[in-house]
Amino acid sequence: IAGLLVLIGDVNAVAPLLTMCFLVAYAFMNFSCFVLTWLKSTGFRPKGVHKKRFRFWYMGTGLLGFAVCLSIMFIVNPIWAGVALLASLSLYMYINYKLESHEWGS
Repeated sequence: IAGLLVLIGDVNAVAPLLTMCFLVAYAFMNFSCFVLTWLKSTGFRPKGVHKKRFRFWYMGTGLLGFAVCLSIMFIVNPIWAGVALLASLSLYMYINYKLESHEWGS
């Protein structure tokens, strides 16, 4: 993949794609922080999450970070942003489908 990107020869053509990859990763990391705090997951235990004010802080910053990443994605390039979100949603649905089809245990 890296070789194909080098063969394009124009850094400005590759930059939006790389930007979208990083912003999608940051957006979904922030979204997962929001959701895990909102659901009060026992596996998500940052310092102070058991206190109400910090729980709202983690939820607020997670949701704000998600919204900022999505808005920056669409400001940079709306077409690549749509492609990146569609690709990540497709990947999630494919993995979810493959994991459901396996029966573990006896």
